[in-house]
Amino acid sequence: MSELRLEWGIKGLKKALKRRDNIVIIDQLRFSSAVVTATSLQFTIEPTSDNLRRTEGFSLSPSTFLNKKPSRVVVESPNGAYLSLNARKAKCVIYGSILNAKAIANWIDKIGENTTLIAAGEVGPERLQFITGNELVLSKRNKIFAMEDALAAGAIAHFVKMNKSKECIGVQELFENTKNKLLETLRDTASHRYLESRSRGDDTVLCSKLNLYKVVPKLFFVRGIPEIRAR
Repeated sequence: MSELRLEWGIKGLKKALKRRDNIVIIDQLRFSSAVVTATSLQFTIEPTSDNLRRTEGFSLSPSTFLNKKPSRVVVESPNGAYLSLNARKAKCVIYGSILNAKAIANWIDKIGENTTLIAAGEVGPERLQFITGNELVLSKRNKIFAMEDALAAGAIAHFVKMNKSKECIGVQELFENTKNKLLETLRDTASHRYLESRSRGDDTVLCSKLNLYKVVPKLFFVRGIPEIRAR
């Protein structure tokens, strides 16, 4: 029987790759939320872990994609993009957040195959060493639990009908206990406090809207270059 599973960070991604599971990358604040917003507006996203490469005028803030003409945009992220670049050999990679939780769940149930939710977590003290171009990105970075990713994973699990692992049931219960106060809960996370210190606290509001979009963003590699676009 097919099952929905939950793993964390790069170690979890490696486990899912070995199992040949479909993969859902979750980086709620803010990479996957920005990807969901952008692809719903017909943008194509090239993920990168190189902080020297980015398209001017765009960022991890979902608001930077609003009211702009769709185009191909390079978005830098130390978490969600890092996982994306290491998922080259995956069977299928899509992107989930609170913003498109039900759409992702419907896709999972329709496919009916083993699927792993990969919660990105946060970067620990060791800095990422990345390789640009077509090389696989490798790192031994530490990862830190991120409550917002658990909430987003729980939101997806809540709508999935497929059999679920104990870990998925756990985050589902977390979501169900907080679904009526999502924004308040997200504002109590370390990630939000960091954003607020950078005057980006409003991004949490944009990222907290449950099932705002129906898009299912998918990762492709075109001539070795990663790009994320609506299926």
